[in-house]
Amino acid sequence: IKEDETTLSYDGAVLTLGSAGGRSSPMTALPLMMELLREGYLKSAWRESFDGADVLVAELENGDGVRMQLWQHMESMQPLFAAVRSGDRAELKIKILKME
Repeated sequence: IKEDETTLSYDGAVLTLGSAGGRSSPMTALPLMMELLREGYLKSAWRESFDGADVLVAELENGDGVRMQLWQHMESMQPLFAAVRSGDRAELKIKILKME
């Protein structure tokens, strides 16, 4: 991790993971999502359709003003998708395939 970028390297192979200038990069997506789940407060919630399923969308916010919208399957409450937002734009989009 450097001041202007985040990279992952192993045995000569380097993968650029995005800007480290803000709070979010692909490398920090999961820890940031878990932080918001643990420490965020519920700002609003609503129902909508997502990939043909009836879902509950919850918007969480932490004390720093970072928000996350979390889509969960209405019946099982299985997380499906999350979008971490800063201002009016989504900085990170997280597709959740399986959570145990």
